[in-house]
Amino acid sequence: MRFQLYLGTTAIFSYLYQEITKPTDMSIQAELTEQLNQHGIDFIHFVDVSALPEEQNNGLPRAILFGVSLTPEYIREVARQPDYIQQKVDSGKIHRDEFELKEKKTDRLADEIAGFLQQKGFNATPSRKII
Repeated sequence: MRFQLYLGTTAIFSYLYQEITKPTDMSIQAELTEQLNQHGIDFIHFVDVSALPEEQNNGLPRAILFGVSLTPEYIREVARQPDYIQQKVDSGKIHRDEFELKEKKTDRLADEIAGFLQQKGFNATPSRKII
């Protein structure tokens, strides 16, 4: 399973590549959706990525896209301060940054989901590279 992390302006997008092709896989999708919802994920999509080049989809036809929204307050704060991240780094407070915390959450969750899929016999490898 390949986990691709896309960082957006208003959300953290996580691509979790997997191979779901059998008709019985719909129950896996329902199970994954339930697990992700229990972790406070704001949106979940099962995406056909088969048209992407192999270096982007690792030869796997499907991806799970899930994300956690950033708060409007956070977006406004970052927009007001062009050097917001550098200020957080310099002050030693980057570890408490909303984006940083949510990114770590989706990283951990992608690892958990990858393990779950592997236990079910799917080809699943977590990764943190951006397509």
